[in-house]
Amino acid sequence: GNSRQAFLFSSDICALDRLLAAEMWGSGTDALQKTVALQKIQEEQAEVIKSMQARLDKLEAKTSMADPTMSTNLEDQLEDMEQEDEDEPAVSYELSQTMWDAAMLLAFRRVRGADKAVVMSGILINLALQAVLLAVIFADMLENPYSNETINEMVYWR
Repeated sequence: GNSRQAFLFSSDICALDRLLAAEMWGSGTDALQKTVALQKIQEEQAEVIKSMQARLDKLEAKTSMADPTMSTNLEDQLEDMEQEDEDEPAVSYELSQTMWDAAMLLAFRRVRGADKAVVMSGILINLALQAVLLAVIFADMLENPYSNETINEMVYWR
């Protein structure tokens, strides 16, 4: 099948490379023989490429017969994808790995009850930690611990 022919093609290339390295370049033959050998190798490779291209064309024909709606032209598919990208709205929101985005899982029917409970507990813990952070900021970080007199003394000392 395809894999066998691909293996033969790659093994032929390796064998020809070894032949060139061992026999042609190392033995001191003249340039004309080397050129003829290279042309023969190129012709053999061209034949293998043509046979593989013919098999690819047959596969594409079979694919288009099996599903006539399927486009075999990659450029048309690429243009269609680019057009779809242009049709999308300019503003979008990408989900991130936060508990607030995980809260959307609570609305899905396919999410199990146990999973919803875990998400809900995570949301509540997150909410509690943020409330504690706000309380600490409010209680300890909003007031300046130094009086104006102390600040003036620090500036004078410096």
